[in-house]
This record gives sequence, C-alpha cells and structure tokens, in this order.
Amino acid sequence: MHCIEALRGKNASGGGNSTSYLLRRIAKKKPEILDAYERGEYPSVRAAAIAAAIISKPDAYAEIGADDINTESAMHVTPTQSATRLIHALAFE
Repeated sequence: MHCIEALRGKNASGGGNSTSYLLRRIAKKKPEILDAYERGEYPSVRAAAIAAAIISKPDAYAEIGADDINTESAMHVTPTQSATRLIHALAFE
C-alpha cells in the first residue's frame, strides 16, 4: 500500500511542509519518487520532496549572507562563527 493511500480518509488538512502534504504532492507530481521513498531510497519525506522539485534546498550562501562571501569581512570570522555556519549549512543538506 502506498503511503498516500494510508493518508486518504484521514484528516489531511496539513499544508506547507507537513509530511502528509508533501506525500500527497509527491504522489501527484512524481509517483516514481514516492515508490522510491517507500523502498527506503530517500532518508526522509523532505529529501524525497527535494528530489521531486516540490521544495528546494536552502542556499547555504544565502543563509550566511552573500556579502560575506569572498570579501574582507569574511576573513574576520571567528572559529565559533565558522563552525556555527557550517553546522547550519549541513543541517539543510
């Protein structure tokens, strides 16, 4: 049984980035990705939604501010700031 079939008949009012909403969107737009998700080929619904182009990965450069990249101010980043930025960027991979 598809995940989406399990959602039918239930209160599927979730929207935005809720699991039920993303599963319904994946089933409608890219059913082959839903099948792959059910086989365990994606670690999460979010990863499957990214593969289906329903949501996009955040741009790590946009997260830290494009002005900080390749500028003199980027040279004055403390190790703590650098580690925080790296952890934040990897969390959205």
